[in-house]
Amino acid sequence: MGELFIIRYAQASFGQADYDRLSELGFRQALLLEAFFNRIGTRFQSIYSGSLKRQVDTAETLRSCFRADVPQMEEERRQKRDERKTTSMGMGVKNGL
Repeated sequence: MGELFIIRYAQASFGQADYDRLSELGFRQALLLEAFFNRIGTRFQSIYSGSLKRQVDTAETLRSCFRADVPQMEEERRQKRDERKTTSMGMGVKNGL
């Protein structure tokens, strides 16, 4: 049976001029999440994120957790997602759910 992970983006830069970027702590959080998924052997079939920079940066950090046969997201698909102004949180699907 497949598993679904729902992950909120890592900490943004609250109180800074550019709030929509990960803070230093946010980058560390994303790296810890990546290390956790690698340690338990999770290999994602796909990852979806909103179009905000902090969401995309959190999802991109998990790139090493993709299965080897999963192609990188095509730019055209990324643009279509951005056009729809997706606001969903990052999600990962493991084992073909």
